[in-house]
Amino acid sequence: PNSSPSWSRDGKFIYFTSRRTGRFEVWRIPAAGGAPVQIASHGGFLALESPDGKVLFYIKSNVGTEGLFALPLSAGPERQITPENIVRNCFWPVPGGVYYITPRDLEWCDLRFHDLATGKSRAVAPVQRPVAFRLSATPDQKTFVYSRPVTGADLMLIDNFR
Repeated sequence: PNSSPSWSRDGKFIYFTSRRTGRFEVWRIPAAGGAPVQIASHGGFLALESPDGKVLFYIKSNVGTEGLFALPLSAGPERQITPENIVRNCFWPVPGGVYYITPRDLEWCDLRFHDLATGKSRAVAPVQRPVAFRLSATPDQKTFVYSRPVTGADLMLIDNFR
């Protein structure tokens, strides 16, 4: 089965996770239809493009214990951005870096920022557990959203919203 879809920044492609090779890998398919193409070849689960659409950031599995990886979409090998455990698929690329949530202890996690220019990460804010899935930020990076576990909730897509 396929899972964890995300849009390319230009809206022309959809990235998704598939186990069609026997392990989680990141694939991409044209949004208008067509054949899927495998993007990551050393494992990959949830993938999000950088704001400029040049780099794909992803974790290797649904638990995120392998850290966060980056793959240039033009060419080049993947590289590990941070070895820290990424909690429940919670990372969000922004210009110049990536925000992510990592565990601290049984009650708290940390929202962290990895600066791509310096290669250093820093804690930004505490996040109370439990954390469910995904992270997102406003364009000014002053507000963040993530989900918490809820029973019986659905996420729905609205087509042709105006």
